[in-house]
Amino acid sequence: MDRRYVDLLAVAGSSLLLVALVLVVPSAKPLRIIFGLPFVLFFPGYALMAALFPRREDLDPIERIALSLGLSIAIVPLIGLGLNYSPWGIRLDPILAFISLFILLAAAIAAYRRRGIPIEEAFAIEIDAQLPRWSESARPDRLLAVGLAASLIALGVTGYFVATSSGSSESFTEFYVLGPGQLAEDYPSVVTLGDDADVFVGVINQEGEDATYQFEVRIDGDVTDELESVHLVEGGTWENKVTIVPDHVGLEQKVEFLLYRGGEADPYRNLHLFIDVEGAGSDVVSPPQESPSPTPSAAPTPSPAPTQSPTPTPEPLATSYVIQPGDTLTDIAAAFDVSVAAIVAANDIEDPSAINPGDEIVIPSD
Repeated sequence: MDRRYVDLLAVAGSSLLLVALVLVVPSAKPLRIIFGLPFVLFFPGYALMAALFPRREDLDPIERIALSLGLSIAIVPLIGLGLNYSPWGIRLDPILAFISLFILLAAAIAAYRRRGIPIEEAFAIEIDAQLPRWSESARPDRLLAVGLAASLIALGVTGYFVATSSGSSESFTEFYVLGPGQLAEDYPSVVTLGDDADVFVGVINQEGEDATYQFEVRIDGDVTDELESVHLVEGGTWENKVTIVPDHVGLEQKVEFLLYRGGEADPYRNLHLFIDVEGAGSDVVSPPQESPSPTPSAAPTPSPAPTQSPTPTPEPLATSYVIQPGDTLTDIAAAFDVSVAAIVAANDIEDPSAINPGDEIVIPSD
């Protein structure tokens, strides 16, 4: 085998092996950690450096390794940022696929560039290479070597801790709400009464053991939806579309998503968002009233009418009132101690059952 491609084949093969372990043997956690750490922290940067600098004299080995670590730390978050604005979102399978694709593509470009370079000039891994003597190394190279050694030791300690902790140090459940496009954006904020809005709710079990969950939706404290129990194995994921159906007009109605675990009475996790619900064909939304009973407006103290000659017959005094959401003429008449017929006659109301919130009417006195 041409020694120019040994390192590239090792990087590509290890990446494909990790993909196979995740997809085929999800229970092999120690192997996933062993192959996953270099897959995230080293392989992307190494493949890119190999494509950019195919010649041996372009970089010395220590610089190549250090830049590979630094570039990997930059590349992986950028891939995650791009996935966040894509239809796939930030999930295990898309991240695994796109990082693998980046590594394989960069390794293929590196192999193509090395192919056009004489074998003695192309970069290649040499097992029998002798390290330079410490006393002969320049001061910057010594500092770089010390930093690289410290980074590798820290990486090894971190990998050992992760592999031996088995997730028992901290147990939790991931509970999230996504917009209609299954992304963390475009959450519904305005809904017309009679319509509905869709969101996606997800649960990931990180409790270290199997768990059973119940799910509930409330709008302004009223339960509007309940889902059947969901049983998740440790590490299992559940995601489902939930429809929000408001039943009254109002501003900033609180939509709560409550997650219960194991039949407990109190919610284990609680998420919420606020929506404005408009009436059909209405551009103005009035806030919900605390009490359905109308609150009479304070009538101003009337000034005595001036006495003229001849003295006219005094007209009965009247009070104005602004109709509130939920008001009926029966409620208003009872609040002001007048008859419905008197209010209808005083305001020329054609249909007593069709009154609009915000309209001002006159309340006659008996």
